[in-house]
Amino acid sequence: MSKGNWLVLSSANHFLDDAKDLCELQGWYYQFKGMNSVPLKLLLALNNWEHWRKGELLNHLEIKNIYEYLGSNVLPGFQKGKTLHSDEKYTMQDCKDKHGLTIDKVWYESFEGLDTITENYIRNMRANGETLNRNPRIIMSTIHGAKGGEADKVLLMQDLTNAALETFSYDPDELHRLFYTGATRAKRELHVLDPKDFDRAYIL
Repeated sequence: MSKGNWLVLSSANHFLDDAKDLCELQGWYYQFKGMNSVPLKLLLALNNWEHWRKGELLNHLEIKNIYEYLGSNVLPGFQKGKTLHSDEKYTMQDCKDKHGLTIDKVWYESFEGLDTITENYIRNMRANGETLNRNPRIIMSTIHGAKGGEADKVLLMQDLTNAALETFSYDPDELHRLFYTGATRAKRELHVLDPKDFDRAYIL
């Protein structure tokens, strides 16, 4: 899943935990249950910070967003960005001179409150060339939740919950319809992942 747009589907959310762990280990950007693996607001802040360090001008909203993550690296009284004007743009030096900014180091040395795991994950995503200023290219969902959605590539998990196994014993058509829906979400490629337990799976 290192390249391209993917839809990762399973019959229940907890089966996606291993896929989430893999994405975070590999530095792949993903969305699960409608939430991005790292908030877009944070990613925009660090992206703008690095552009700012290179001499670009930022507007007051972009700077206010950055200030939210700088903590004590912005002087008290300036942290809400109230001295910034909506009709102006600012260099980093402008804000160091007049608007309370005290640091200009790389983002992972400047942003406060980021845990090591999140920091390393973001650094890996950037090193991989993940596009971080838009929605993730890997979407994880239950099959039910993906109705109407499509992707170039679909990874379909065959694992079943106890409830689904029980349903399958007296109404197999329901699972046939479910996995038909999952399989037909693929526009170009369908990848079917072997289950952890073939006795507790829907085998295509």
